[in-house]
Amino acid sequence: MKKEVIGAILLIILVPSVLALSMSLNSPSSGNTTNMTSIIFSCTATEATHTISSIVLYMNTSSSSFAAVSTQSNSSTSANFLVSSLSQGTYIWNCLATNSNSETASASSNSSLTIST
Repeated sequence: MKKEVIGAILLIILVPSVLALSMSLNSPSSGNTTNMTSIIFSCTATEATHTISSIVLYMNTSSSSFAAVSTQSNSSTSANFLVSSLSQGTYIWNCLATNSNSETASASSNSSLTIST
């Protein structure tokens, strides 16, 4: 009986963390340097219990704060954002997913990209 109670408590504690909304950044890989000024940023949300409402790409440079660059508003778990006319510099980026329960998640760490023209 004691083992069943302990097992049930562990299940209650662990299941939400397994089923939680999460985000991963796919490309470009962090630390990448390129001379291209048009880049496709790709990220994927994982969600077991709710649908994805939107995925937003956020970026900044050393001289600006994070700002939403583009939004995908549909139930897709993957998003590709084409960002054109990037100027020389280092960009920090991340994606933010929102599910149908209004929960949000971004990747656990930002990625960086350097444009060297």
